[in-house]
Amino acid sequence: MSVLSSNAVSHEFTKKLPLASKNEQTMSFWDLPYLESAYISTRPEERSDGLVVGDLSKVTKNKNEIIQLSKDIQLGKYGLYDSLLISHKDTLIYESYYRRSRVDLPSGQASATKALTSLIVDIAIQKGHLTLDDLHKPLVSFFSDLEPSKFVSGVEKITLHKALTMRGGIKIDQETIKEIEKQPGNLKGQKHIQAILENSKAITETSQAYAYGNLNDVLVMQVIDAVVPGGAEQFIKSELLDKLGVNNRTYPKKVDTIYS
Repeated sequence: MSVLSSNAVSHEFTKKLPLASKNEQTMSFWDLPYLESAYISTRPEERSDGLVVGDLSKVTKNKNEIIQLSKDIQLGKYGLYDSLLISHKDTLIYESYYRRSRVDLPSGQASATKALTSLIVDIAIQKGHLTLDDLHKPLVSFFSDLEPSKFVSGVEKITLHKALTMRGGIKIDQETIKEIEKQPGNLKGQKHIQAILENSKAITETSQAYAYGNLNDVLVMQVIDAVVPGGAEQFIKSELLDKLGVNNRTYPKKVDTIYS
């Protein structure tokens, strides 16, 4: 079966639920091929996955408008969306999938991770693992196993608050990243922070201007890992994801685009 290229769009919808093939189950999100045709359902299938399903037409008179919205999404009218699901009173009444989405694969959170990171910090403060004053302390003060003598200049300017607001100031060129990634053992725990802080360019007022990137999230989550009992992964699971009912999740086990 042929698949759509990244800049081709099908105008048709299929009635076949888009399940991931065995090969697709192991792919990164960005490697997934586009669906040959988008899928929509106003009466989602019962899949014994814990979700209660219902019928869109029994909830709203705007069924046709919602279907038209799906058609517009498929054509790229509103940007590059991969799915649209509607839940009403804890019942899934509409689901649609486009592009790289599959019904049985978790969706990569991309930039939503930044909002989740802020939520985790807030929960850590509520639980007493951090204080509001901690937001303005040097980030390195939360770690005990670092070698400050190897840091680039200005590291003390990085606070938890600046990292949370995309103003950490870390800059690492691609050639240096390639060298760092040759030693994956140095990309775990506080060794990861050490690698970042000794290979960045100097931290200055200029470098700490707002700059979108996931290195700031890395810095923040390493702080969480250092201050909460059991580490960040368990804390996120028990204090956020479990309470949201998110039970289909994966955590990255390797560093690939961690410095982008």
